[in-house]
Amino acid sequence: ASTTIDWNNGNMQYTSASCGAFTFSNMLEGGSYTLVVTGAMAAICTFSQTSPDTPTAWKFLPANGDTTASSEAVYSFVRAGNKVYTSWMTGF
Repeated sequence: ASTTIDWNNGNMQYTSASCGAFTFSNMLEGGSYTLVVTGAMAAICTFSQTSPDTPTAWKFLPANGDTTASSEAVYSFVRAGNKVYTSWMTGF
């Protein structure tokens, strides 16, 4: 099941859900956002948004896909136009 995050609740959110599919709403152009994921299982986090619009590209640094680190992760997002630039840290 997807975990939903509504950025209208603040630009810093946290969830006890494990990584998996995250669906965002209200990530607006020009904004910066932080998501803390503290779930029990290490996995790949994926992100999407359909409301109020859909970004055309999600860019990651480091590359998305490390499942060998700790299950806790901090994701930082910057939305510039239709692109979302994402950096993240694990190992907590």
